[in-house]
Amino acid sequence: MIRVNGDIIPDAAIQFELRRLVRFYAAHMSSEEVRDQMPLLHEKARDQAIGAKLLLTEAERLDLPVTDEDIARRLRGLIDEAGGEEELGRKLMAQGATIDALKASLARGCRVDKLIEKATQGAPEPTEAEIEQHFEEHAAEYRRPDRAQARHILIQADPNDEAAKATARSRLEEIRERIVEGGDFGEQAAAHSECPAAGATAEASAGSAAAPWFGSSTTRSSPWRSAR
Repeated sequence: MIRVNGDIIPDAAIQFELRRLVRFYAAHMSSEEVRDQMPLLHEKARDQAIGAKLLLTEAERLDLPVTDEDIARRLRGLIDEAGGEEELGRKLMAQGATIDALKASLARGCRVDKLIEKATQGAPEPTEAEIEQHFEEHAAEYRRPDRAQARHILIQADPNDEAAKATARSRLEEIRERIVEGGDFGEQAAAHSECPAAGATAEASAGSAAAPWFGSSTTRSSPWRSAR
């Protein structure tokens, strides 16, 4: 149990920070590399949750002014991200939250931003030499091994049914031929892939930003072997 100034940091706050870190790292590392970093990410999530609590406490103590327009601007951004006011309302309802609770949360966020702006006001921008020195001192943190992003189209077949395997292989070759001739991989994946992955979407199957990254040590098989 972690306490800050007598207040308990809930596990939900740490898990929230952990999810944010995992999303960020997953965009820059393979899944196996993210798994290797999980102990460090848990530690970072804990530290960030503590830091967030300290910032919120100090911002509330100073009672920095937040205008209705500050909150409305943040809310408009969330509405745009959600795809409209109705969609945002549905998401809030699914989470058991209300628009008033969201506005209160946005107000706290605005206060924290104002606190950070106040604390950094007048701070000089780092020089090129300072940036270079920081990079050299933390070079290992910026180094990334070779990796590849996987894209696949899965056609399933009963491994004990030779006729079904032949049909699946034929379908794969037809799809492959269309792609080789210039067809869009994503469109072919959306139309034909039978990927059973939980929560898989046509976008993920198409190898967009949602497709997984693999490190050089990860075993990869040919994308045309599904029917074999």
